[in-house]
Amino acid sequence: MGRHNKFISLVVCVVVASAVPFVASFRQAQTVEAAPQVVPAAAGVVTGVVYEDRAVNGILDAGDPRLAGVTVSAYDSSGSNVGTTASGADGTYSLAVASSATADLRVEFTTPPGYMPSFAGSGNGTSVQFVEVGETGVN
Repeated sequence: MGRHNKFISLVVCVVVASAVPFVASFRQAQTVEAAPQVVPAAAGVVTGVVYEDRAVNGILDAGDPRLAGVTVSAYDSSGSNVGTTASGADGTYSLAVASSATADLRVEFTTPPGYMPSFAGSGNGTSVQFVEVGETGVN
């Protein structure tokens, strides 16, 4: 059986459009459509750990080695990449997000050659996860 590991992902955008009524000088009510506006999200960081799930149980067990060099990317609701990083020597990563359309993100982990994503469990999600800017423990 091949090696297994775990990864993450996230996304969502809020578009606000409104109709603003007004009364013209001749007192006839009219409606003006406002242009859609993207509501900017707060910048922040998403953090977690990438590891080889040797027991294939979705839990970071004491004997599970942490994996370095795994690419972690975040996308906003428009599908734009808003951050990419790689896990460090200890398997941890800190993904800075600066200009997302909203606080909701899709985080994706790139599976290294020779590995397969592990099962989702209490200690990890899938290789694609939906989270908010500022979340920790996105494994």
